[in-house]
Amino acid sequence: MSNLDSVNDIAVSFEDLWLIAADTENLDAEDRNLETFMFIIAQRFNKEPQKAGAVLLRIKALVRLLINEGVPGWTLPKQPDGGTPTREWVFAAAAVQPLIEVGKDVAFERETFLKKVLELAETEGSA
Repeated sequence: MSNLDSVNDIAVSFEDLWLIAADTENLDAEDRNLETFMFIIAQRFNKEPQKAGAVLLRIKALVRLLINEGVPGWTLPKQPDGGTPTREWVFAAAAVQPLIEVGKDVAFERETFLKKVLELAETEGSA
């Protein structure tokens, strides 16, 4: 089992990711960086270091996807403060989709990620 398999096995919820996003949404653009995310995650999950690591990797993969490839239809254009308003289902998908290795970094496979977002949105819409 690889380290990434171990990370994928750690339960992360929509709420875990959504709360981190909420903790950072009012920060100035220059303060929204990896170090700040690490600090906020470490504070929130201070008694769960493995979960903190999994949350950080999922946030990194989500940011990478949003910046590099976009998630059309599920996000609004980048705002003047540098933020990208994103629908809840994107965070819900980021909590459950497997992370993959891309070079020395982690990511989500775009097509399966988008299918999961759509599935979650449809499930919520039919409830």
